[in-house]
Amino acid sequence: MSKVLPLFPIPIYISEKYSLVEEEINVCKSFYKNVTKNVGGNHSSKETYVLKQCKELNKLKEFIKKHLDKYWHDTLLIDADSKLRITQSWINFNEKNTAHHIHSHSNSIISGVFYIENSTPLVFEKAPLNSLVSSAFKFNYKGFNQFNCQTMNLDVKQEQLVLFPSNLLHH
Repeated sequence: MSKVLPLFPIPIYISEKYSLVEEEINVCKSFYKNVTKNVGGNHSSKETYVLKQCKELNKLKEFIKKHLDKYWHDTLLIDADSKLRITQSWINFNEKNTAHHIHSHSNSIISGVFYIENSTPLVFEKAPLNSLVSSAFKFNYKGFNQFNCQTMNLDVKQEQLVLFPSNLLHH
């Protein structure tokens, strides 16, 4: 009997919703007054330690930390002696018709996105070195699946957290 083995799958973790209170939303929005414009036209807060600097976001930070620990210890089965800590955290603002450029986080192990408002798909891209067939070849596919697609759009709901390996290309 034949079978296909999905070798080395990439675990993407999606949490349940965390309902922000008005004070948390207002604190997040307050960072819009001091932003940097990105390549895709969206903006990022210049503050890159938001969760460390804002005591008003402590409950959100605990929610993120709880799910980071679940991903690390329960999904990846990393020993309890190995602990992660949240380092940088910032806020992206995506107005209509803007996007965040494709990137990865080389200075980190696990990355995450928490959608405060107006969720849009989080797009993951397969790195060329991880592709089944060299990008020099183009084929007509009768359909796409986890083995042949180059991109994956993940529909994320507002107030959900998504965790993934930091070397995964995303936008």
